[in-house]
Amino acid sequence: MSRHQLTFPNVPYFGNLPILQNSIDQYHPTVFSRFASWPHGPFHCFVDDWRLEAIWRNPIKHVDRAALAGVCTAPDFSVFFDYPYHLAMYQIWRSRLVAAFWAAHGVYVVPVLQWTHAEDERLHDYFQGLQWCDVVAVRCPTKGSEIEDDWQRCAEAFLAVHRPELVLHFGCARGSEVWPNCEVVALNPGQRVQKNAVAGRADVPVAHLNKTLK
Repeated sequence: MSRHQLTFPNVPYFGNLPILQNSIDQYHPTVFSRFASWPHGPFHCFVDDWRLEAIWRNPIKHVDRAALAGVCTAPDFSVFFDYPYHLAMYQIWRSRLVAAFWAAHGVYVVPVLQWTHAEDERLHDYFQGLQWCDVVAVRCPTKGSEIEDDWQRCAEAFLAVHRPELVLHFGCARGSEVWPNCEVVALNPGQRVQKNAVAGRADVPVAHLNKTLK
């Protein structure tokens, strides 16, 4: 039996997206398991969309799970390079609405950064509603010079309008140098990653799961 009743969050909007907020004072470095594979504790939602659709279809079941976890990222519904504006905004809106729903039930939610490409004339619209978030999350870019360059330009566009206290950079350290203060977080709890700028390798397993870069 669910511990919560279905209540849509009555949150203010900035532009087309809900306003979210979290505080760095309430965040503590933690190990994130993958959504739908974690036995207990904090989880991240950088997983396949078919898994995330379960959250959208059954919000009550998954707000209970999020509440038990205590800390989690918002769902990372896919936004691809070639998505038209309204489809991209729909995916981001779903992510932010779930985040607001979980936060309304006492969960510490870290919103995820999502965008299309650096030449998108409305790129900044995807960053709406994050002004009061000290902690945000993002997935590292796919390997490839053009893809990485575009990803970095989008990240710089975000930093031009928002300056979070901490960015949780999921995956390998590739691209993490763009963030003034970040923590590289492994997608799998058993995988350990760290930035290795000297060797020029971003996928080297090392001794620490999370690495703060300053």
